[in-house]
Amino acid sequence: MVLSKGRIIALMACCAVCVVAFQGYLFFSRSTQDHTGPEITFDSQQIRVSVKDSEGALLSGVTAWDDKDGDVTSLVVVEEISDLAADHTAKVTYAAFDAAGNVTKAQREVVYSDYRSPKFRLSQPLVFQSGTSFDLFQCVHAEDVLDGSLDSRIKATLVAGNTAVSAEGVHKVEFRVTNSMGETVNLTMPVEVYPAGQYQGVISLRENLVYLGAGSTFEPMDYLQKYQVGETAYTYFDGTYGIRVTIGGDQVDTSVPGVYSVSYTVSDGENTGYTRLIVVVEA
Repeated sequence: MVLSKGRIIALMACCAVCVVAFQGYLFFSRSTQDHTGPEITFDSQQIRVSVKDSEGALLSGVTAWDDKDGDVTSLVVVEEISDLAADHTAKVTYAAFDAAGNVTKAQREVVYSDYRSPKFRLSQPLVFQSGTSFDLFQCVHAEDVLDGSLDSRIKATLVAGNTAVSAEGVHKVEFRVTNSMGETVNLTMPVEVYPAGQYQGVISLRENLVYLGAGSTFEPMDYLQKYQVGETAYTYFDGTYGIRVTIGGDQVDTSVPGVYSVSYTVSDGENTGYTRLIVVVEA
């Protein structure tokens, strides 16, 4: 078919109208797309929860509204919880989604009302006889309210003394542990290795490591439980049976925070026992 000049001009004009109409459709489609995410609001900028609460407790008082989808509170999630700050608070990051896939984030502060920093515990005193094998990580333990046992995370560094902690003498060792919230605590304690045969008796304490609040009373004899030589055990330390007790080491001052080491020497006249109690006075 042969097109005349007039026919060609008419077709070109028709195509131009179609292009304009198509361009207008594209413009209209793009202008109606949803690019705005939901707005997250809190009833308070700080929330208090228990360490025992589930993650759902952190969603209390959180709402989200989208200008297209309306209430999208049910689509809000806890995206991240920061490490603890020095004041034991953390930042919670929330994310909200709408049907178009837009995401909005917001933060607020969380306070764990019953949070307590990790604490160390000794299953036996850090006093050993030279020539015997010992593993400090079998003696030193740590736990907290978040993670329970933290034993597998304990690290130790020799900070004073001989290069080998098994050598005779007193060595200062720093123990440190970090929980799942990023809080690290450390405690430097003396590890003592005495000459073989120096002590024949064994002293048992009620606790080997004790934490005391500032201003607390401290009586060293309250922690002395038993002195034993062979099959003979003594539990009275008032001079009965000729048992003599000598308290040495640091003078514990509960008005001054710090780590104290209290030594006990018990003798029955023929045999002697020795051990140490670690006292941590908290601020």
